[in-house]
Amino acid sequence: MDWSQAKKILILALLVTNLILGGTLLWHHIRDKDPTLSDDFIQEVTTRLAAKGIEVRADIPHREIELPSLKVELQNYNPQTLNAEFFDGKGTVDRPNSSFTQISHGDDILSLVNRRRVIYEHIGTLTPSEGDPEAVAKAFLLDHNFTTQDMMLTYTSENDGITTLHYAKVYNGILLERSFTNLTVQDGHVIAMDRLWLDVLNESQSAVTLKSATRALLELMGSDDPPVGAIVRIDPCYYFDPEEQGYIEDITKTSEGRATPYWRFQLENGDTVTIQSTR
Repeated sequence: MDWSQAKKILILALLVTNLILGGTLLWHHIRDKDPTLSDDFIQEVTTRLAAKGIEVRADIPHREIELPSLKVELQNYNPQTLNAEFFDGKGTVDRPNSSFTQISHGDDILSLVNRRRVIYEHIGTLTPSEGDPEAVAKAFLLDHNFTTQDMMLTYTSENDGITTLHYAKVYNGILLERSFTNLTVQDGHVIAMDRLWLDVLNESQSAVTLKSATRALLELMGSDDPPVGAIVRIDPCYYFDPEEQGYIEDITKTSEGRATPYWRFQLENGDTVTIQSTR
């Protein structure tokens, strides 16, 4: 057999092999493809949700998500440091028990629960001033040495001239629940703040795969107490709540733990529902 004919046979064999490999890969792709990611399935789920009073106004992700779990810890605050940051060290410190500290100065009261949850209140009258509530809130945080780089505004509510801004922690572009900083603004001033914040210590080496958001919506629809209203945002998130997960009765009593990937559904009224839908 001459080399020319052998070369043709070799090329033909390689083409047949590539076709077989390509067909095998295609078959595996079709076999393994999640049917809940199809447009028809997503439309069917949204129709069923609407029949139960749950309207989906958010884009539904068409893919599975892989994320690591996170080791996290609650930020710990020193009363003396807070006194210095808020009142130049001139506040009166009262500690009735080991889990609660209150610092007061004039019309301002700062409460610290288990050194982890910070609650600020202004109980006096302030001179009205102009200012965008979000800009006022961020200036307040920066003035008291809180960073705003890891925060995302997730919801704003207004009532009788009072604006409440709800911020959540963000890690690498993903929301970290339940970590919050809520500020109330009136007449250009912050009159209240409630903060419970998480820091990320490290990531797991292996990733966790979230099932499709559509599967999570099906779980939501089949839950004992499904929400009623419009879903306006659907995101993957990291979720840490030892209180709700049954590990401890008060989240402020824990120091650290692990935040795992969840789906997060935000309703029009600002409420959120989280679903752990993992493989």
